Amino acid sequence: MQHANTIQVKFDKIHVATYQFPVGLGDCSVHLLVDENGTVVSGFLMDGGKDAGGVLAAKVIDDGLRLLAAAYGSGWNKLRAWVVTHWDEDHYMGMANWIVNNRTDLQDFFTEEARFYTGPEIDKKNPYKDMPEPVADALRLFTETRWMVGYFYF
Repeated sequence: MQHANTIQVKFDKIHVATYQFPVGLGDCSVHLLVDENGTVVSGFLMDGGKDAGGVLAAKVIDDGLRLLAAAYGSGWNKLRAWVVTHWDEDHYMGMANWIVNNRTDLQDFFTEEARFYTGPEIDKKNPYKDMPEPVADALRLFTETRWMVGYFYF
């Protein structure tokens, strides 16, 4: 039986396309599986950067997502996850701000089943408890749009 979120692809027919967004500080990247026809099979956004040096991370993320959607055109399939590798502000703040400020745009860039993944330092029973408030606000928006919180371990 195949799980609803399972994607079956032939690995000899796809490649990974990675796009690093030049956020002010920290990291933010999009990783896509692209098939031989240029169709995005799956993808996720990792981290989210932070404002610095006059660069607004949320604006860079917004511009980058819009450019990717336009570049892939009809081959664009929405992202399946946001992954935060760890809880330094330069790895989440820009994306958290983007989500809070672009709530209506979530469905343009992320699947309805998209998940949020983070490391084990967030309490599984109450994920908002020790979470920085901008991220907690963003995840509350995810919950309202049927997002799910998942956990990964290094």
